[in-house]
Amino acid sequence: HVRVTDADQAERRGEYLRLLYVALTRAKHRLVVWWNPPTRGEPPLARVFAGATGTDPKHVDIAALVARSDGTIAEVAASDAPPPPLTRADEVAPVLEVSTITRDLRDDWRIWSFTAINATTEAHQSGGHHGEAPQLGGIDEFSEDDPEAVVQSVDDGAAGGSVVSPLQSAPAGPAFGTLVHSALERVDFTSPDLDAELTSACAALMNHRPLPIAPSALAGGLIHALGSPLGGPLGAATLVQLPRSDRLDELDFDLPLAAFEASTIAAVMLDHLPATDPLHGWFVEAAAGALPVSLEGMLTGSIDLVARTTIDGQPRYWLADYKSNLISSGDYSGSSMADLMCSSGYALQATIYLVALHRYLRWRLGATYDPSTQVLGAVYLFLRGMNPDDTLPDPHGAHWFRPPLAAIEALDTLFATGVRP
Repeated sequence: HVRVTDADQAERRGEYLRLLYVALTRAKHRLVVWWNPPTRGEPPLARVFAGATGTDPKHVDIAALVARSDGTIAEVAASDAPPPPLTRADEVAPVLEVSTITRDLRDDWRIWSFTAINATTEAHQSGGHHGEAPQLGGIDEFSEDDPEAVVQSVDDGAAGGSVVSPLQSAPAGPAFGTLVHSALERVDFTSPDLDAELTSACAALMNHRPLPIAPSALAGGLIHALGSPLGGPLGAATLVQLPRSDRLDELDFDLPLAAFEASTIAAVMLDHLPATDPLHGWFVEAAAGALPVSLEGMLTGSIDLVARTTIDGQPRYWLADYKSNLISSGDYSGSSMADLMCSSGYALQATIYLVALHRYLRWRLGATYDPSTQVLGAVYLFLRGMNPDDTLPDPHGAHWFRPPLAAIEALDTLFATGVRP
């Protein structure tokens, strides 16, 4: 058995040898090594010299080492005098001049996201330069949530008969939207103790970013929304019926983006989108010049929720985006949601996300993927307007966007090639 002291000494010798190697190999112009033959043991420097000369560490032949160095090593007897000065050949200082770029520098390739495209469009419309993107790093922030003042009460009549949501009086703005997204990502919607889990999640998040709302009140408002019907192809189904195994939260994507004008996205969508679609008007304006941005590079983003629902024994897939926008009138009916989808550019965001979902499912499901039946579309959930007691065919606070499959496939080709099909 190896004694602890022997193992310690062996490890120390190894460390000394490593440190010596570093010291010997870092010099650039001159290396001075003080050498005194050891009287006992095998110190690291003796082992190095012995390895270089092929001799015993206790009887290192320095003269042989000098002879083999081709003049790069000299043996000098130690004395109190300083070592001889280091001399080097005279160097002619180079003539410095400013380098001139002889090629064109491209600034049109960049990382894009819905937020970046939307912000660039707004900057252009307010007098900014064409295609001048803000430095957003390509990450979709929650800055699209409307930072209006808190509304304490609303007119029930303006809301089309909807019930006032507990979230209607919650604070507004990007900080609140970020907190809501983070809280929903953390909890299991089907948990039998959802109230406690959401309250705990909200409290933990508010430790870092306090807001003028109690964690229990925020959790209660979110449960109010989670228990509301989703409408569209899901009918009376709710998020509290969606198990953790059937959801992906914050699905990040990065898609190569060929060179083309952003308005082409709207033009391609109009080739297939029925004129009766509530978002049709937005695509008409975008194709006519309201989206003057030149795109090329990478398209990135993060989808709040990708979900799987079994219908008629077959898995169906859909995406959801949570919105915490505060509408002062309290009107979260279908027409109001469509107006907000258009005015905030969410029609473009939903389009981008559906193309990303299409590519993701095609990659993950392979030959079993049938987009004509498996993709249900995108639903935008305006949480403040959702109501568990809503029995309307189009529930308040939920807006579905279900463009034809041909539009998504054509946009998939446009993104990849830059060519309009």
